[in-house]
Amino acid sequence: MKTKHGIWHDRRSRFPSVLPVLTLLVACGGGGGGGSSTATSSSAAAAPTYTVGGSISGLSSQGLILVNGTDTATPNPADTSFTFPTAVVAGTSYDVSVQLQPDTENCTVAGGSGVVGSANVTDVAVTCASAAFTVGGTISGLTGNGLVLADGTDTTNPAPGATTFTFPTKLATATSFNVTVSTQPTGQTCTVGNGTGVILTSSVNNVAITC
Repeated sequence: MKTKHGIWHDRRSRFPSVLPVLTLLVACGGGGGGGSSTATSSSAAAAPTYTVGGSISGLSSQGLILVNGTDTATPNPADTSFTFPTAVVAGTSYDVSVQLQPDTENCTVAGGSGVVGSANVTDVAVTCASAAFTVGGTISGLTGNGLVLADGTDTTNPAPGATTFTFPTKLATATSFNVTVSTQPTGQTCTVGNGTGVILTSSVNNVAITC
């Protein structure tokens, strides 16, 4: 454009060229810190867990319940091993015991307590055997010789002045008993109270002999 002074000016010269500058800024990252980084996240691996269990011998009847804290195991007859269902981390204490005995047996636990290491616990030993209980009770007023008490073919001969008695033969759970006076003592007559019943899960000690 020609001015009034006769000098030509290019209209575009009034606006500096910004395109090259913008191009340089984009190429250099736009002044935003010279680049970008990718954040990475990682989660810690879950701690390994281990089971508690062991061996069983002699289990032939239903009803056994083993307990470890609040965790329970219910082995079946003829099982030779058991494992509690809940796995635990290393360093956890365990204490295995019998919560309920099987129907006609008595089971004991060996090696039942300890601390879980870095492997499954497999050495708790449960041993079961036919339950064996005694039959007996109290005697009052016995002064004479010769008293013979019987439970089937099993007998006992309390001495004068005895206040308790126990038959020598042990019996299994669910066995019936029937205590009678086989021979009366000299000069006395003795009677039997609570003399019949069935052995459950403990010895019988409430048969009462009164002379």
